[in-house]
Amino acid sequence: MKRTLKSTLNTLNQNLKSCLLVYLLLIGSPQLLAQSDELLPPEQAFNLVARMDGDRLIAEYDIAQGYYMYRQRFDFQIESGNAQFDTAVMPDGKIKNDEFFGDMEVYRGKLRVVLPILPSNQQALNLIVKATGQGCADIGVCYPPFSQTLNVNTASSARIMPTAYVARASVASNEDSQNVAALQALLSGITEKPSQNDATEITTVSSDSKALQLLQSLGDSFGLSDGDEIPHPDTAFVLSAKLDSNNIIQSEIELYPNTYLYKDKFNFEIINGSGHTLGVIAMPSGDVKDDEFFGLMEVYHEQVKVSIPVISETGAVAVGAFRLAFAYAFAAIAVLVLLLLKRPADVALLLALLLLSGALTAVSTVLLGIDFNFANLIALPLLLGMGVDSGIHMIHRWRAAPETNILNTSTARAVLY
Repeated sequence: MKRTLKSTLNTLNQNLKSCLLVYLLLIGSPQLLAQSDELLPPEQAFNLVARMDGDRLIAEYDIAQGYYMYRQRFDFQIESGNAQFDTAVMPDGKIKNDEFFGDMEVYRGKLRVVLPILPSNQQALNLIVKATGQGCADIGVCYPPFSQTLNVNTASSARIMPTAYVARASVASNEDSQNVAALQALLSGITEKPSQNDATEITTVSSDSKALQLLQSLGDSFGLSDGDEIPHPDTAFVLSAKLDSNNIIQSEIELYPNTYLYKDKFNFEIINGSGHTLGVIAMPSGDVKDDEFFGLMEVYHEQVKVSIPVISETGAVAVGAFRLAFAYAFAAIAVLVLLLLKRPADVALLLALLLLSGALTAVSTVLLGIDFNFANLIALPLLLGMGVDSGIHMIHRWRAAPETNILNTSTARAVLY
């Protein structure tokens, strides 16, 4: 009974560790979910075949390309039969610097595990062996511990193909079952994309908090210090936002210490708000991080501010009409000035200065915090006309006296003042 309880607790601990690993890998990583259709089932990614060789059980794994298995995650147990395994004999693996576990020994390709069977006075002929392993894909997705059953006839050297493992009667408490369920619910909340109907629902965080407490309780086994915590996502990334007078949402995210956000994982969309669309969003520059799974990535630490322009249908129509009118006006001005000045070079100079003055005006409005709305929109044709008129006067004065410094003339003073 004591041994069964210990085995059950070990299994539960392994499952909790797996949930923690999947949680850490999936939080904030939607692209991994998009790649999940390309992942092999665990029995194909980590193909197992066994056979007897004298008094030894030989377990041979054929690990698919692009996958690897952790040495520390292997476990072989005889669940039925009067026998025990001696220490497993495994080859040396390669050290991998794992982002979550640190330096870990892993295997790729072919792996041969030798399991000596200890001699017994009543040696069983038939054994039921539970073979457990855990591995990951190079794209950054780790499988939970995967168990299979080997039905072994110790007198036969025939190949033994594994079957799906069916757990025997468990002595785990109801509380342990609830703990696992809480972790699964937490992962489900992370990996499932909310629907539009779910956007306004208020969900409780009690089960999430309990699951995170369970994850934190496993910290020592992962080498976390006492000061390291696994915060709830709502605590790790605190979002605040307000809509300013220019219909721009000024958002700010405060990040928990020792956490970060990927720049290219941000996504903005209007879930409920007919008649409105989002404008072009310019993300601020972040810090470059050499990520184990994605390579060089741009991330944010401590704080990130994002401006999100909101455009109404009315505003979009007005902006579109303004752009069209500006294009027509600019083309008409170019034709009329060419007819007046009769020199393409002078026309190009005038239009270039006109565009430069327009750009400087736009920059000034931003620096001074002047709203770009319908009230000041009507001033743009006036500014455009004044720019063309002043440009024509300056060109005529320059033609009349090309040797004179035009900036010292009365025409320049009249234009400026």
